[in-house]
Amino acid sequence: MTAGLLKRLAVATLLAGAACARAGDGDLRVLSDEITERGDFGLDLQTGVSRKARDAALEGRGRIDGLVEFSYGLADNWETSLQLPVARQGGRSYAEGTNLEFQFVAPHDVEQGPYVGIRIEFGYAGQAGEKRSWQTEWKPILGYRSGPWHGVFNLGLQAPVSGEDRRVSVEPIVRVVRSISRRSALGFEYQVDLGPLSSPLPRPDRTETLMGVFDTRWHKMDWSFALGKGLNARSPGLTGKLLVEFELDD
Repeated sequence: MTAGLLKRLAVATLLAGAACARAGDGDLRVLSDEITERGDFGLDLQTGVSRKARDAALEGRGRIDGLVEFSYGLADNWETSLQLPVARQGGRSYAEGTNLEFQFVAPHDVEQGPYVGIRIEFGYAGQAGEKRSWQTEWKPILGYRSGPWHGVFNLGLQAPVSGEDRRVSVEPIVRVVRSISRRSALGFEYQVDLGPLSSPLPRPDRTETLMGVFDTRWHKMDWSFALGKGLNARSPGLTGKLLVEFELDD
């Protein structure tokens, strides 16, 4: 993979993301059983933009999110990665910290049936304009393949280890896609921020997003496009994202 191609890909990703929209918290993916193979290096580029929420109290909260992730296959079924999230909001750009992650997926049939895994994140980060803190995120992964269908459920548990608010928050996400060709699939994603595990937010105070997704493989790279909208007044309006993933060893 040449430096020129990497540069062109990064620029294309950011420009495409500026035409889309999505609220972001750094990593925009729904995690499945796809991890970097043992001894290989990978690179993920992600970008998304969110329009402001319909709630007048959240005026001016539109933002652009980006993330670069370098991954390495530690062993069979194990991956580690370094994430560098960035954001642009209110006319200013922010580096949102650094995250170190480890992901494990149990051995399974990659063609049919269930699989399980987990991703654990350690980071020093914070949303744009907010004070940073040490955080952990635990994301159990449950997936199932049946014929052309592939469903995934991530239960995101964010547990700060520093700062004033150390309550565990919950952010589940569901993804279901159906293959429409050997290389492409269509489906949807649904994500909701339930707030603190000890006292979940009432429905009007949550953020909920429903998105249509299109996945494809092109030029040895995996592309994922999504477009949707928030489902209540606290959620962003039109939302979207673009993710590009490829092996640096190809």
